[in-house]
Amino acid sequence: MTGGPIEAPPPPPEVRPTDGPIVEAPDRGPSTRSIPHLQEGARRGLTFFLVGILAVEILFALTATWLPSLVGISNMPLDTLKEIMTIVFGPTIALVGSAAGFYFGNRHSQGG
Repeated sequence: MTGGPIEAPPPPPEVRPTDGPIVEAPDRGPSTRSIPHLQEGARRGLTFFLVGILAVEILFALTATWLPSLVGISNMPLDTLKEIMTIVFGPTIALVGSAAGFYFGNRHSQGG
């Protein structure tokens, strides 16, 4: 050791605001939502999707029924539309009914 003066540490660097974070937030890993919450979201999405398909089918049937009379075409084959809707509409009603019953039945059994 020498008997000379003690030097002061250098001043800290100047801190300037930046446009964004200097260090990104740490990865939190997989979703923190629990499995029942994820299942509830999937059930809800599937139910709304199936109800949407049903709504599109109903709008198609109504449009195909009313459009010819609006345009002035009187010889529209409604029997063909009836056959198509009989084939498509029945299974869709079964799917929507099953999905909605399962969704609301599960919510009722969970007390929600």
